[in-house]
Parts: sequence; structure tokens; C-alpha cells
Amino acid sequence: MFIYLLMHAFGVIVFLIWFMYAAIDGSNFGSQPSCNHLVYFVLFFVNIRATATWFRVVMIVFFAVAIPVLLLLLGFLIIAPARWMQACTDRLQKLYDRNPRLVLVRYVVGIP
Repeated sequence: MFIYLLMHAFGVIVFLIWFMYAAIDGSNFGSQPSCNHLVYFVLFFVNIRATATWFRVVMIVFFAVAIPVLLLLLGFLIIAPARWMQACTDRLQKLYDRNPRLVLVRYVVGIP
């Protein structure tokens, strides 16, 4: 599970670096930079030029803040439940060690 988290985080960080490069060099980016001023984004029914400086700055700030926050959230959602499950398993094992008859209940209920 940890490898999945690392692979996902690596891909997102590479995307962030590529996006930053493309956004910073927006008017000269690509194989035909003379056509960049023709590209428009449609956001909330408004046409915005892709090379508009204010729009590129807003997108850079958004991704620079949102991606680390989402990666931290992803790490929390993947790693924390495994820790919680291990803590619950340890507590149940201590309970079973104190009262061996509960093992029969565990067997009847179907808990491995």
C-alpha cells in the first residue's frame, strides 16, 4: 500500500513540475508558440485566454496549494487506517489473552 502512495505522489509531483513549467512559460510553450494566444479556457461560461498572466498566476497558486494538501490527505487516508486497524487488532488480542473464552465468540461470529 505504501508503494502505491509513493507512486501516486511521484506522478502528482511530476505533473505539478510540468504544469509550473508550462504555466510560467505560457506564451512560448509548445511546438507552435505563435498559436498560444488563440487558446481559450471556458470557465463558468466565460472565455479566458490561456496566456493571460493573471489566470496563469491564479492556476499556479491554486495547484501549488491544493496539490500538497491533497497529497497529505491521501497519505492520511491510506496510512492512518492501517495504523488504526493494527491498534484495534492489538487491543482485541489483549482482550482475548485476558479472557480466553472470547476466542469461542470470535470463532462463532466469524472474526479471523
